[in-house]
Amino acid sequence: MDSKKFTVSQNESLTNFLLSPITYERQTTVPPRKFRSGLRPSPYEYEMKGIDNEYPGRAYFLTHKVIDHQDLAKNIKYTKVYSGFEDDFITLSTEVPVPTILRCWAKTYIDMDEDAKVPFQMSTPGGMKIWVNDKLEVTYKNYTRNTTKAKNCELSLAKGTNEIVVYFDDLAERDADFIFSLVNLGTKKLHGHIPVKDAAALEHAQHLLASIHFLKDYYAQGDIKFFVDSPVDTALRIRFNPPAEDPYSDMQSGNITEFKQDERKVTITPGAHEYVMGNTYDFQFASLTNVEFGVKLPDGSWVTRIITLTVYNTKNYENVITGKTLAERKRQALEYYARQNLDDINVAMAKMYLNKPLTYEKGHKLPFELESALNLVNNHGDCSDFILAPLLSFMIKYPDKMSPEIKQTLKETALKFRYWIDEPGNDVMWYFSENHAFLFHIARYFAGYLYPSEQFTVSGHKGKEQYELGKKQIEDWFDEFFKYGLAEWNSLTYMPIDLIGLFSLYNAAPDESIRNLAQKGLDFCFQIIAINSFGKNYASTYGRVYEHNLKNISLSEIASLAKVAFNIGCFNDALRDAAPFSLSDYVPQSNLKKYFIPTKPYKFEYLQGINQAHSYIYKTPAYAMASVINYQVGQHGVQQHNMNIALKDMITNVWITNPGERKYSGDHKPSYWAGNNREPQINQYKNYMFMTYNLTRDDLPFIHIYYPFWEFDEELAGENWLAFRKGNAACFIHFSNPIVKTKFGPETDREFISNGTNHFVFITCFTVNGKLPSRTDLLQRFKVDDVKRAVVADGRHFKVRPEKLTVDNEEVPTNTASYLKIGGLTN
Repeated sequence: MDSKKFTVSQNESLTNFLLSPITYERQTTVPPRKFRSGLRPSPYEYEMKGIDNEYPGRAYFLTHKVIDHQDLAKNIKYTKVYSGFEDDFITLSTEVPVPTILRCWAKTYIDMDEDAKVPFQMSTPGGMKIWVNDKLEVTYKNYTRNTTKAKNCELSLAKGTNEIVVYFDDLAERDADFIFSLVNLGTKKLHGHIPVKDAAALEHAQHLLASIHFLKDYYAQGDIKFFVDSPVDTALRIRFNPPAEDPYSDMQSGNITEFKQDERKVTITPGAHEYVMGNTYDFQFASLTNVEFGVKLPDGSWVTRIITLTVYNTKNYENVITGKTLAERKRQALEYYARQNLDDINVAMAKMYLNKPLTYEKGHKLPFELESALNLVNNHGDCSDFILAPLLSFMIKYPDKMSPEIKQTLKETALKFRYWIDEPGNDVMWYFSENHAFLFHIARYFAGYLYPSEQFTVSGHKGKEQYELGKKQIEDWFDEFFKYGLAEWNSLTYMPIDLIGLFSLYNAAPDESIRNLAQKGLDFCFQIIAINSFGKNYASTYGRVYEHNLKNISLSEIASLAKVAFNIGCFNDALRDAAPFSLSDYVPQSNLKKYFIPTKPYKFEYLQGINQAHSYIYKTPAYAMASVINYQVGQHGVQQHNMNIALKDMITNVWITNPGERKYSGDHKPSYWAGNNREPQINQYKNYMFMTYNLTRDDLPFIHIYYPFWEFDEELAGENWLAFRKGNAACFIHFSNPIVKTKFGPETDREFISNGTNHFVFITCFTVNGKLPSRTDLLQRFKVDDVKRAVVADGRHFKVRPEKLTVDNEEVPTNTASYLKIGGLTN
């Protein structure tokens, strides 16, 4: 047996471990109950603020902690070497639709030249036990759902080799940060090893995978190329959206269903660096793609890493939506959806509406297009509400289109579903956001209407009572919606979920008053889309966002909806709102199309949400600049996307963040690219934007810019500034601290990092004739005093103060924006 040796310096994380497989145990012993007494959330309790509502399963878990009964197990099989690359945690994060206890074991060895008590900082959202040479040294029980907390400890290490065994567990409720870290706080460098069959092979595999990057993040045509560095011949396996290891493969996740792709193999040879994964037209994806690269080791195990990629198969989509009228485009969308081989309810509804046969597999009662979705609903899995509400709407609107067998199955499903937290249950369905609450209320309303005399088994209510409860909840929801607007302002992620509900009600609500409210809500959402779109691009800030939203605008639900509605955008397979829109007779307001491709400058600023997020966007024919003004400055952020830059004809945007984790494309909230760990101060005046970051010791000590270089025609950069151009549109960004372009690994060439804890950033967009001004001219035109936070730009004088901005000695008001009203476009 060989050994991989490693060192851990002071304040570095110990990340070299052997891991066991994760054990998944569905939590089934918890008696169903309603939520804790007194919890009566608004039907519109929203805003990203990390609400910690204790579910019945967690309350039980906290009083019956698995870790209390866990001794050191000697029969554990450690089957995998952990390869975290840039990550400073052991990260096994996952997402499960039902409450599940996760367990895992990790083992490593530390070699000491003398006895010593070594201080460590351990961190986890869950629980940990650490044994040193079979002796239990530490037990740490945090169990604050997805909230990592640290604790200092000492490990007693003896002279010679020390075996360190870590057991960690947690209760997964939907998304789970299943992670831990051990940071060496000692002054001495630690030396260790892990036993492997072939250390050189492991190190070669890890170096190869660390070096991989795509030549760009977005492909709409041509060969998809990636770079890799390897000193030895290697067989590289490529998989797409690899399946999770959890046991819930028979249930949909509630997200957009993906197409299945065959894995590929590429032979890597020393000295050659660029390889082709395939042609853009070989693939059809529905969202940002997780591309898993893997190298097989001599012991049969795999070292893998995931890198994200957007592939928009232009050839597949460019001739689908060609109709000159809205009715023609809706029909074309439905015909396209009906041709897709996807286990998706919207494909099923399109087929049923067009009288096309569903797909029945041998031995299966339900059609392929509905089976996994209804399995999720019957198991009360998270996002069941996304499925049940539109299916019930379809059954009400088009009863003759659904077979008796599907109707009966849907009835059985609806009668045993849990519709709200005032009904008992043990599940991890999420109720505490604007969009989920809305769809639960709609499902309750529709189910009660359909089955007025039937008894619902979870609540004990008759259908008529469910109908009345659901109707009242919907009316209350609309009261707050029209008062505050979207909770997660402008969100590319969750406005489409609201649209599922709005279209479901518009199409099938039995009450005219509810249908009218739905139409008003649709008018409002389409107005938001028009304000924040810039050509095919959705160039806005968001109250919640994920990396897959930021990097795949062309595959987003808003892009597809806009293509059907206005013949602007990018049609694609994100069909959750475009399908019910196409099944409806709803017509967007006629004046909205002109805002997508402006012929003159437009400025829109308005408030949204209970927290009064001040949304600001300035659009010209050449560029769009968006920000949220002074949003919760200095607080810990979650998934808010606070600023955005787009130049004409861009499909990938530019933004700046303070990352929430070191792992690229990780699942933390905030992640590496989505959201800010520390909220910045942002001020904007037309095409001039100012950002101030004051980071704390708990934050990663840098900010960075996502830089889609493949979009640009020209670039200039200095020690602490950057300028780029696309066509006649240009952008200049000044940082108070030096910037460094990333030159190794997945973020190669698409990231500039600015280190430090205090930052002042100035951003402006402008038009040019043919090329960028010279370096001298740029620095003469834009003069920045970082200490005074003052800028002279285009002859105007700007000064930034705490949460204030002055222009030519006059303060720019930040408290005059009001809530955007329906039909409120006046600019």
